[in-house]
Amino acid sequence: MTVEVTIAILFAALLHAGWNALIKVQGDRLAVMATFSLFGSLFSLFFCAFYFFSILLQLALAGDHYYSAHRLPSVSRCSL
Repeated sequence: MTVEVTIAILFAALLHAGWNALIKVQGDRLAVMATFSLFGSLFSLFFCAFYFFSILLQLALAGDHYYSAHRLPSVSRCSL
């Protein structure tokens, strides 16, 4: 097993243990889970927006090169 996989597994275990500790310490479990779900959703929404912005930026920088590379050949250019 590589070092990266080991670190990822240990990080996931740490997050899981932290989540369980936070749920068990607080009095109202439902409120804690709702708060964490809300902040997790906002956090992931931020990164999704960043991801889509980076795609739009790549398309803007590529200009016509992207579209010309992925365009199907027209019928007039095909030779029989």
